[in-house]
Amino acid sequence: MSPQTFRRQPQVSAKVEEALNRVKREHTQYGMDGTRNVWIVKPGYGSRGRGIKCFNDLEAIISYATGRKRAAIVQKYVETCLTLGEAPGGGKGRKFDIRCWVLVTNWNPLTVWTYEGYIRLCTNEHSLEAETLANQYAHLCNRCINPKP
Repeated sequence: MSPQTFRRQPQVSAKVEEALNRVKREHTQYGMDGTRNVWIVKPGYGSRGRGIKCFNDLEAIISYATGRKRAAIVQKYVETCLTLGEAPGGGKGRKFDIRCWVLVTNWNPLTVWTYEGYIRLCTNEHSLEAETLANQYAHLCNRCINPKP
């Protein structure tokens, strides 16, 4: 069915609109997921960012995940991630994450312990363009991935 045919069927259009509104209401991370269909694939073992790849093509995900000796974890990529600064030319800047550990030992009275946290910053500027998805320095904040300046 073409988009024009779809628009000419108001009953179908209304049901689709209703379903999309329900997804937006009930899916708490709808705004973060984005619309670029980007997924992150991680090996089911290992550490330090080894073997992690970003994809926006189902066939590429299946090929990568099934071509491995061990299981892989496929997760929806947070497309509207936090970035610091602006890249030259009006880009989004660099992706970062904050690591902070918290331990709650009692609810009454509330007793919370925190451990010194830190911020990790990607080396390259963040972008969801197809050619940038393969650039782990733009998407992974692991200190083992990003070279020391």
